[in-house]
Amino acid sequence: LKLGDVKKLADETRTQSRGVKTLGKLYRDLDAVEGGFAGLGTSISAKAKTLFGKDLSPKEMARQLAIGMQQGILGQVRVDVLGPGVMTEQDAERLIIYLGGDLRNLTTDPETVKLAIGKVLRDKANDYNTDLPFYQRQRALSTSASKLPNFKTVEVPEVRDPASEVLAGPDKPSPNVDALVDSYLKGQQ
Repeated sequence: LKLGDVKKLADETRTQSRGVKTLGKLYRDLDAVEGGFAGLGTSISAKAKTLFGKDLSPKEMARQLAIGMQQGILGQVRVDVLGPGVMTEQDAERLIIYLGGDLRNLTTDPETVKLAIGKVLRDKANDYNTDLPFYQRQRALSTSASKLPNFKTVEVPEVRDPASEVLAGPDKPSPNVDALVDSYLKGQQ
């Protein structure tokens, strides 16, 4: 490729790399985010502290950052999920649902968001790692391009798949279910 084309490829690779890193950070940070009333309480206390100029706790900061990062990744995954074009409000809502729900909502489970983000991260990291050797080869072939950034592969996280766990079924029945059935049968005799 010509130097100008390699520079364009470098910009695209940089954008992909930044997106994968942002998704990875959000994926890891979601471990610190609470849902339900606990999450609501954390959000309220963060807003109150901000209003009065107080420092946020690490838990409050993690929640606020995760909410912001979730909003920030919408643009990065938009084309993969919705296709090219202008994103409407309805498209943004569909995208948030695809990503496990809006972390600002009381009923959104952060673990579900983490699993959805993990799947997107895995796909984006695989795409990046597949495209990266082409960029590296083009960079190596051009003496002028040697000053362009040298990107590295990224680690693809292992992501749970609850749907396959449900389909596989339990290895053995829960002891609680057995006890419940036993007590029911005793009551029938």
